Amino acid sequence: MFYVFLVGLCFFQMFSTIPVYYEDEIHLSKKTIGLVLAMNGIMIALIEMVLVYKLEHKRNPVFYLVAGAAMIGASFLMLDLSTAFAMVLASMVVITFGEMLLFPFMNNFWVKRSNERNRGQYAAVYTMSFSLAIVLAPTFSSQVATHFGFPVLWVVNFFICSFAAAGFFLLQKQMSHE
Repeated sequence: MFYVFLVGLCFFQMFSTIPVYYEDEIHLSKKTIGLVLAMNGIMIALIEMVLVYKLEHKRNPVFYLVAGAAMIGASFLMLDLSTAFAMVLASMVVITFGEMLLFPFMNNFWVKRSNERNRGQYAAVYTMSFSLAIVLAPTFSSQVATHFGFPVLWVVNFFICSFAAAGFFLLQKQMSHE
């Protein structure tokens, strides 16, 4: 759940810091920012269920946690590479696919690891990790961006997500030995 918190700390910046970046640094209009963010929801509505259905049972679910965390991290690094509108769109596509891999398979993972006696405890820890990430993401990211700039924030997010992806990978290796 610690790794879920770390990825969430970065991902939930999509609803606070990323729109500020789009407006202040990329100089997108509020309407365009809304359309870019709406692209995330539209892609999820059109693709996620089919994608999850097609991928389910093909690999260990933790593989998708690794891939999702890595993709979310890569999406931030993409923002650091270029301020072109095409890169903004590409980054949004990558973070959305990362989200579609990570969140459904993470939810499925903890449900399968729990049993009837401890399922509520698992759900509570899972929910608390997300809640903490949602609360801290705007403060964390705005402080880093204010003191060091958006390019540093994007690199920090990349490394946080990479650390989480590595943690999920080690979890997968540990589980294969159980």
